[in-house]
Amino acid sequence: MKQTKNLIKAARVMQGLTQTQLGKKIGKNQSWVSYVENGGLGDANLADVLRLCKVLGISLTEAAETLT
Repeated sequence: MKQTKNLIKAARVMQGLTQTQLGKKIGKNQSWVSYVENGGLGDANLADVLRLCKVLGISLTEAAETLT
């Protein structure tokens, strides 16, 4: 099963987005995106996770399944 951090990075790269560009789309900075891509998603609030999933085209279910 793919880890959430790998899922997020893969989706971002497939869309041709840099960490900075993704951060701007969800109202966060590049360092936050990097933190999440390195396993920090568990510390993010639900609103941030929802925005991230929406922008990247990841279902919340798919993201949640990678956390277990």
